Amino acid sequence: MIIEGFTIGYFGGIEKRTIDLSSGITVICGNNESGKSRIAGFIKFMFYGFSGDPEERIRYTGSENGRASGTLDLSCPKGRFRIVRSVGAGGKGAPDESVTVIDLSINSPIRGNDPAAMFLGVSKELFERSAFMMQLQKRAVDSEQLCMAVENMLSSADESINAQKSADLLTEELIALEGVDGASGAIAACETECAEYEKRLTKALEDKETCRRLIESEKENGKKIESNEKELTVCQKSVDHTDALRRLEKLKTAREALKEKDASEERILRLKDTYTKNGFYPDRAYAKDLSELSARCQNSFDALSEMSEQKKKADGELASLPEPAKGKQGRLLDAIGDCRKKEAANKTRFIVFLSAAFLTLALAIVFFVSGKILPGVFFAVGALLCAGISVFFLIRTGKAKEEETELFESVGAKSREQLSDAVEKHAALLSRRETLKEQSQELDRRIAKERDNQESLIKEAAALAARWGKPVNDPESLEKTARMAQSAYEELSDAEATADKAKLQSEILGQTSGEEVKELINLIKTDGVKEELSQEAYKNCQMKIKFYTQTIDGLRKRVALQKEQLERLEKCAEDPETLKEELSEMKNKHETLKREAFVKRSARDAILETIAYMRDAILPEVTKQASAFFCQATNGAYTSVEAGGDFRIRVKDAQGREFSPLQLSGGTAELLYVSLRLSLTFMLFGGEPTLSVFDESFAHLDDLRKAGAFMALAEHAKEKRGQIILLTCHKRDAALLERITSFQKIEL
Repeated sequence: MIIEGFTIGYFGGIEKRTIDLSSGITVICGNNESGKSRIAGFIKFMFYGFSGDPEERIRYTGSENGRASGTLDLSCPKGRFRIVRSVGAGGKGAPDESVTVIDLSINSPIRGNDPAAMFLGVSKELFERSAFMMQLQKRAVDSEQLCMAVENMLSSADESINAQKSADLLTEELIALEGVDGASGAIAACETECAEYEKRLTKALEDKETCRRLIESEKENGKKIESNEKELTVCQKSVDHTDALRRLEKLKTAREALKEKDASEERILRLKDTYTKNGFYPDRAYAKDLSELSARCQNSFDALSEMSEQKKKADGELASLPEPAKGKQGRLLDAIGDCRKKEAANKTRFIVFLSAAFLTLALAIVFFVSGKILPGVFFAVGALLCAGISVFFLIRTGKAKEEETELFESVGAKSREQLSDAVEKHAALLSRRETLKEQSQELDRRIAKERDNQESLIKEAAALAARWGKPVNDPESLEKTARMAQSAYEELSDAEATADKAKLQSEILGQTSGEEVKELINLIKTDGVKEELSQEAYKNCQMKIKFYTQTIDGLRKRVALQKEQLERLEKCAEDPETLKEELSEMKNKHETLKREAFVKRSARDAILETIAYMRDAILPEVTKQASAFFCQATNGAYTSVEAGGDFRIRVKDAQGREFSPLQLSGGTAELLYVSLRLSLTFMLFGGEPTLSVFDESFAHLDDLRKAGAFMALAEHAKEKRGQIILLTCHKRDAALLERITSFQKIEL
């Protein structure tokens, strides 16, 4: 990015002043209080505006709501732009600050109102600590502060912050809060205390509530025991009465079942005599097999009938169709139809290859425009080839059309539309006749196959029926035999099931004595119950008996336990309200410690990521760039600048000796500082041409060191294609720079 010039509307006392700048080095000379620092501040203001600190606005405008305005033109790889910014109270409801970015190529505002993000890409603080170098004489350059500033700048891009020390301090504080592996820290201790308080509070509340409930429950349980005992007596009498009635009913049913058993055994003998043939009686599997064969045979018969009907319909339609044209007329119609097919096919191919030619041509143009010649040539050749093939098929289409025209002319057709209709009808008639013939032939094959399948099924069924001595010759006789076998199997199964059931029911007679019957009759007369319970009511009574019995036992045990528990709880108890207050205080402390740990962990991780990034991605290139600048600035007295993983700076002289920044003279230390800061600025801006502003940064260097610094700056501006603005009150600086390189000079 290169600033082409700017116009100060009003800023820090400077009003309506225009300054044009060039790339490379620009020197702005002026006496003290002539506005050099205000010009530097104006450049920063145009990109970032004023910060929230009111002191900055007061310094450049004279009051907290003072005005400032101006424009700044710049060029960058995106084009030429103008930044227009104004700050002032304005009228009622007017904005305090407005900024607009104008694209000079179209003289129209663009989206976005953050020039710093568009053209610099760094925050205001980072710009001030990298590309914007103020007066160095305010720093004690011969002290340890400069050495620390350099190391801090390399590790964090901020010379006022030691990233590693900050990370170590945060780590120690995190260990104190969280301990090692989340244990033994203040947070864990606080969590332990909170858990203990919660246990005590929970127990105190539970004990208090338990005592109240125990007293009430003991009274209720006594009433429940008395009520359940009454209900248990009533239910037991109803069940005993119903059991006696049902027992007598079972004895009566058993006598009748004995008669039914004898009748079922006689029926079994009759069925076996009736249906047994060749010593075989149909069982379940045999009846199932016959039924399945009968169903398959019937399905085959239905399918054969349906296919015969379809064939009859197809043959009738074929017979009703008119005969197609024959002889010379038929051959003429066929030839015209073939010509039309060729014409349609060639026309389709022509469209396909023509589309491919346009597509490959578009791809070739894209590659040529993007500078990729070889792929562009490849797709251009492909486009020509596809175009040639499309022309070939276009010619073939024309020839097919000409052949069709010749055929029309050969017969002297006066009505082309009439003959075309005849061609289409002839082709449709031939196609339909061919379809019906194929359909009829396919139906013949399927009918023959289905007849074979039906014969096979009848043979299989006849073999199976012969086992039972039944003849089967067709689907009707097979269905009749299958129904007979199923009926024989079902009747025998029903008779055997009835006999087995009756046998089970009659067995109770041998297990009952006369005395037992007398006792049952006496119980029914004396228990006071009037009627037998239904099945559902009987089941409910049994469930009630079980429930009442278990409930009474459980209630009695519960009452005994409640008395013991109540005595034990009344001996020891804590006040819940006091515990609640203490627990609330402890939870507040825990949340405070957790928030503190989260903030410190996030800060430490961010610092460590910054250190790793600066060490791995920035530091090697920074020291490389700084070595070249420092070597030239010191006229070869020092050849290299190095930094280890701890960011400690060491420099080597021409004899290979190493020195720390503390061992250098004040001026040389300043040159080392400028070298590292300029190199770091270049890296932070992504290696793109950058803007560097030096406001009296070389004020107290001697001429030799200053000449070396200016030579290095000139070489840096040339090599990096950057823009350097030097603001100085010493005219000898400009005179010295004139001997070294060409530059732009502006007098204030």
